[in-house]
Amino acid sequence: GGAARGAAHRATEADLARLDHINDEMQAEVGDYGSPRWAQLDHQFHEAVAECSRNERVISLLRSLLAECHYLFYLYPSRQSASRPEDAAAHMQDVVNDHKELVELIRSRKPDEAEQRARADIRKSAARVARAMVTAELLTAGSSPMKPRSRGQIS
Repeated sequence: GGAARGAAHRATEADLARLDHINDEMQAEVGDYGSPRWAQLDHQFHEAVAECSRNERVISLLRSLLAECHYLFYLYPSRQSASRPEDAAAHMQDVVNDHKELVELIRSRKPDEAEQRARADIRKSAARVARAMVTAELLTAGSSPMKPRSRGQIS
């Protein structure tokens, strides 16, 4: 959220053009779920928003967070029996639309709204990852017969 707030205060026209360009490239990837290019572009978009803030601490923290989240957002879901392709394409289009809305708030110099939008997107992404993990756990549990536990056994 803080990166978007800072970007709304400090982004230049060149920064905004860069954000638009990255998001346009993401639009071209919609439907190719699991694409390494999609993951790279999404990472670039979020890093570019942080760079627009001109705050070295925010930039450094966001880079670390992106590196930590890469597995959860891109590698873990691709290892699961992914959702239907049309669901994945709809999700990708939602991401592109969310990015467009964020860029417009930054362009309009609306720091409070940009921060709120970014925080809402973070919550949405976290919920999606949590659902994917729970679904994977349920599928895994459902695919192997449960062994009865003996009395007093802790699993």
